[in-house]
Parts: sequence; C-alpha cells; structure tokens
Amino acid sequence: MEHSAPLDGEVHPQGDKILYVISGNVKGTGDSAVDTLLELTADEFCIVKAGEWHKVNVLEKTQLLPITPSSNGDHTPV
Repeated sequence: MEHSAPLDGEVHPQGDKILYVISGNVKGTGDSAVDTLLELTADEFCIVKAGEWHKVNVLEKTQLLPITPSSNGDHTPV
C-alpha cells in the first residue's frame, strides 16, 4: 500500500479482523475507548474486535496483511 484507502473507515460485524504489517508503517484509528489511535510497524499486528469501526492510514509504503472473516466463516484477505 502506498496510499490510505479512500474510505472513511469500515466495520466487520461477522468477526474480529487481524491486521499484520509485513513492512512499512501505518496508523489506525478505531472507536474503542482503549485503542483510539495505534501505530504499527514491521512485524506488528493488532486485532480489531467485531463491530468496531476502524480506519488504517498509510504513513509510509507498507505491505499489510488484513484478514477479515466473511459471513460464511471463510477468511478473506483484502
């Protein structure tokens, strides 16, 4: 990823989302009281709880592996 997504964020009601940074640097925002702002660099990850609004902003060119469950239980990397 070289640019942040053009969306204002997203929500996944089906299950928790895993964000793993392979290389680079991103900043995430969410609506939980604990994790309102989080910066991740290479080899770091976070779990976004099901139903939580979140957005990822690219701070530098990044290889990011997002894993999001679909409604039928499959995991679909985006």
